[in-house]
Amino acid sequence: MMKVSTPQSEFWEWFEANQSEFPVTEEFHDAYGQELYERLNRVHQDLAYEILIPGEGEKGLIISADGVRNTIPHVEELVQAAPKVEGWRFTAFRPRMDDYTRFTLRFQDIEFNPEELWCYS
Repeated sequence: MMKVSTPQSEFWEWFEANQSEFPVTEEFHDAYGQELYERLNRVHQDLAYEILIPGEGEKGLIISADGVRNTIPHVEELVQAAPKVEGWRFTAFRPRMDDYTRFTLRFQDIEFNPEELWCYS
């Protein structure tokens, strides 16, 4: 019986084939971020991701609808289709943060700290 190729299966085949080469540092985004984004967009154009790369231990890939309600089923389908990949955990949707003040975001040489940001409307 011939295996049917779907955008989800093609994404996971690519992920499995390349994940051993992913840098386990912040350099991941420079090396693979754009390609991961493009591969996700082949599944659905509104999918977003977040990579969790701790110093040691299990790495994580969070697939998100990024607030686009009609993308929710695509997130669920993709994560349900995920293979078992040693050292990786796949999660549908970003978990709620109870204490957002502990979160900082680093983009290139800039660090964004919520305790130092103010938004005006």
